[in-house]
Amino acid sequence: MGRFSHRPKRLSRRAEREKFTMMVMPAAYICLPLAVAILGAAGLSYVIYEAFPRDIFVLGAGVLALPVVLMLFRVLRGHYSDSLNEP
Repeated sequence: MGRFSHRPKRLSRRAEREKFTMMVMPAAYICLPLAVAILGAAGLSYVIYEAFPRDIFVLGAGVLALPVVLMLFRVLRGHYSDSLNEP
């Protein structure tokens, strides 16, 4: 028996995958350039002022971690599994 052999579970997980694909992940992907900009500002501040801006760096790392955590969640929930596409 496969991971998604129970049809109602497979259908609900497929619907969850579609919601994540259409609603949650685009917002998370928008955060990626924002995180790069924040981390770039922290690096530029370090180069100019020779002081490490820990608050800005933590903010940038947190924004960068959001898409990574959501992708890990999707992997653990089986959103990328080929068995979800079975009838």
